[in-house]
Amino acid sequence: MRVIICDDECSTRRNLHTLVEKYAKDFSDLKIDDFKSGEELIASSENNSKADIIFLDIEMNKIDGIDAAKLIRIRDNKAIIIYVSSHSERVFDSFDTEPFHFITKPFTENKFREIFEKALNKYKLLNGYIIITWKNNSIKMPVEKIKYFEMCHKHLIFHTFDGEYEMIDTIKNVLDKLRPYGFFQTHQGYVVNMNLIKRFDGLNIILTDGTKVVMSLRKRSEVLTEYAKHISRYR
Repeated sequence: MRVIICDDECSTRRNLHTLVEKYAKDFSDLKIDDFKSGEELIASSENNSKADIIFLDIEMNKIDGIDAAKLIRIRDNKAIIIYVSSHSERVFDSFDTEPFHFITKPFTENKFREIFEKALNKYKLLNGYIIITWKNNSIKMPVEKIKYFEMCHKHLIFHTFDGEYEMIDTIKNVLDKLRPYGFFQTHQGYVVNMNLIKRFDGLNIILTDGTKVVMSLRKRSEVLTEYAKHISRYR
C-alpha cells in the first residue's frame, strides 16, 4: 500500500508521516512518500507511480492541491484523496476531484485516526478479490465487481459487472471470506454487496445499476440495521 503525503509545511508532513506509520502498522507492504509541492506530486504521478491514499494540502505555491488532484484524476480514479487544509471554505471547490474526506487543520490524532481507518477500509474494499473456480478454471475476481451471489441447485452463481460465474461451494464459506468487504446475507439463498445498494423498495434491494436483489421479510430489519452500520464505516 502506497501512501502519499503532500504538504508545504514540514511539521505537517512529519506529523502525518508518524500517524500513518502508527495506524497502518499492520500493512507489511506499506510505503510512504512525502512531497512538499504539487509539482513534485505531479512528477511522481507522471512516472506511473500510482498512490492508494493521498493526504493533500490545498494552499501550496504554483500548483495547489486541488489542481494537482485534477491532474491525478486523469490517470487514476481509484486513489483515495484526503484533503488536509486550514481553508475549510474550499471544501466545495474540491468536489470535482471526488475526495474521500476533508481534514481541517489543526487536527487531533483522534480525528486523523477516525478518517484514516475509514480510508483503510475503503482501500481493502478496492483491492480485495476472491478466486472463483469452475471446471478446472480459476478466475481472480475483484470484490468490487461482485454485485451479489446466490445459491442455485447446490451451486453458487456470482453476478458481476463482467458477467455470471459459477462455483461449487456453500454460502457460508464464501460469505465468511467476503463479509469484511461489506457483503451481507439478505435471504436464505442470496448475499448482496452492500457497497452497491442504492435504495430499498419493499422487499427488493435496488443496486446502483438497477439490479434487484430479493430480501426476506424475516431478515429485513436485520439487513437495514446492518446497512446503516456499514455506510457509517465510510462516511
